[in-house]
Amino acid sequence: MKLSKLLILIVALTFFCSFCMVLSSFAAEKAAEPVPEKPALSGKININAATVEQLEMLPRIGTKTAQSIIEYRTQNGPFKKVEDLTNVKGIGVKTLDELKSYIILEGDTTLKRE
Repeated sequence: MKLSKLLILIVALTFFCSFCMVLSSFAAEKAAEPVPEKPALSGKININAATVEQLEMLPRIGTKTAQSIIEYRTQNGPFKKVEDLTNVKGIGVKTLDELKSYIILEGDTTLKRE
């Protein structure tokens, strides 16, 4: 009786170890896959005139944040300085630092993906 329980335990442990090895090799394979890079951006975006689609091209800006930028602009008037973007929910100092090089307050939006 004790021998059959021991045999069952050994078989179960063997199965478990094999399963763990398969999972770890799968995880290592996935980790080795290259992460596709976002296309580089060039140009500038006028945050006082940009559409949702144009704002979404910016790093870290999704649809919801783009809509929040437009809502803020509609309720408060045009942005007077780039730093005013931090008044928009979802945009903090770190995000602003990533966006600054793409933002203008006047002129035409020329931002495009390369």
